[in-house]
Amino acid sequence: MAFCFFTLAVIGVLSVTSSTSAGKVGECRTECIERNAYKVVRVHLKEIDVNVGLCRNVSEGAFVFAYTCDRRIGTWSHDPFAEDAVEFVGKLCPAVDMVDEKLMADCPTGDNNTSVVVPETKFVDEKHSEPAVNSDEFARRLARRR
Repeated sequence: MAFCFFTLAVIGVLSVTSSTSAGKVGECRTECIERNAYKVVRVHLKEIDVNVGLCRNVSEGAFVFAYTCDRRIGTWSHDPFAEDAVEFVGKLCPAVDMVDEKLMADCPTGDNNTSVVVPETKFVDEKHSEPAVNSDEFARRLARRR
């Protein structure tokens, strides 16, 4: 009986000390990247960085762009060299969780923090030598192939 109580006490202490508030890992805060316009749909925690996928709707679905944040300073930047730097998904992004503008006022400044700019997606059709197209056109072409 005493062992059970001790085990539950240890588990309780560990769960309290290891929890982080939703939306923040280290100094990286989701509201500083979402900016009431986009939605984080993927999170990978690394030793120093937090890597996320930021979802942006287009007419035929959505694109997820890779962003990274240094946990020590909390600045977000687009990661064009990530394996999943730009990914098309055939459904729309989840609804954006609106945050009071005052909470975003103290976001750490950096490359993209004052106004997050989701890159304009340009693609070249690999089967044909066509000029690059914007994200909406790319989504339409991709939908036609399926």
